[in-house]
Amino acid sequence: MRILRNSAIYLFANFLTRAISILLIPILTKYLSPGNYGQILLFSTLIVFFNPALYCGSIDMLAIDFFKGEKTFKQTLSNCNSTIFYISIFTSVIFVFASPLLISLFDIPFWIVAILPLTCLLNYYTELLLLLFRYKDMHVSYLKTILIKTLLEVAVTLLFLLVLHWGWYSRVAGILIGFLVPVYFLLKVIPAKALLSKPDKMVIKATIRRGLPFVIAQFLIIAFISVDKFFIPKYFSKHDLGLYGIAFQISNLLTIFAVSLISVLQPIQYKLATDLTGSNKEKLMRLIYTFVSVQFIASVSLVLISPLIYRYFINVQYHESMAWIIYLVIAAFFSSCSAFFMNIVRQKGTGRQLIEVNLYPLLLLIFLFFILPRYFHILGVLYAYIIVNFLILVLTIRRSMKALNISNNLLLNQLKTSIGKLSND
Repeated sequence: MRILRNSAIYLFANFLTRAISILLIPILTKYLSPGNYGQILLFSTLIVFFNPALYCGSIDMLAIDFFKGEKTFKQTLSNCNSTIFYISIFTSVIFVFASPLLISLFDIPFWIVAILPLTCLLNYYTELLLLLFRYKDMHVSYLKTILIKTLLEVAVTLLFLLVLHWGWYSRVAGILIGFLVPVYFLLKVIPAKALLSKPDKMVIKATIRRGLPFVIAQFLIIAFISVDKFFIPKYFSKHDLGLYGIAFQISNLLTIFAVSLISVLQPIQYKLATDLTGSNKEKLMRLIYTFVSVQFIASVSLVLISPLIYRYFINVQYHESMAWIIYLVIAAFFSSCSAFFMNIVRQKGTGRQLIEVNLYPLLLLIFLFFILPRYFHILGVLYAYIIVNFLILVLTIRRSMKALNISNNLLLNQLKTSIGKLSND
């Protein structure tokens, strides 16, 4: 009952924080062309793309060290905050000097390039606050922060779009100002001096060294989910990217649902995997089958209701992208299931395994991107994602089961037990 209540809280909260773009779709598609919507998607992708390098694996380290005692966690928290703050300053300088290259690569204004490191730093503070709320069972505070941030972000976006007529820049303004809410709440939880401690070269080096496998793995994951947004405008057009972006946002509802459920189950996963008794292994198996079953039902439901979403909420100039929904949902289903298993690999596996699980699929995806779109246009991009996401799912299942020392027989026996219970019900 407690898990169901918390899942409902996180489902609603994560829907708000990750579905703002979806909630704004009816208005954005009315006032912006597909090309301008493509610019918004590109900006959001750049934020996500550069996050791993600036995060230095901090969120993963903090999530793992939270269960190692208060002293260890506080030391990790201090080290991560210091490292990320000064790396952000250093990166800002680099971005300014490298702006001509970045502008030519991504076709974005200079000021967008200049604020990217600041945006990533604010995003880190947001993720840090939400992690603390989630792991300390401060569910109401978590929901309160997300709700206020979402309302402010939407209000600012609409103000700049409808009143000041900033076009797609209004979305950028909304994102930046929305980040101020979690920063305000974070300063109530953590003293400012803990966020701005003096730089220590040894601490920064040690933090980067420990976080490097997480950084590489995260970068590979982000590159994997971002490469389509960079590929489509280069080889097709930003108009196509805008159309693709709408279909992607709708299919992203499944990812939002998965992330919400994973955010509740992750602490349970880590706790059970820390003490791998026979009983805990069986509990992990039940978690796995429950998660996959729920995701499958959610996937089918999303495909069935997507025509209604397009009919009532999406401007007609974007309707041709509806044909891509089913392919994106299939890819999202494989991706969300592999993300669940990736948590186990992240905690129990080695840094090398973490990198391998993401590196080889990314290389295969890039290879397929240069072949399939030639014959299938945008559908080629979708076919590539389905193929590679399925391979990642198989790989993460094998790696996680090996890390947990769980045999195939145990998997099959637990599956039979779960099916038997469903049949009896």
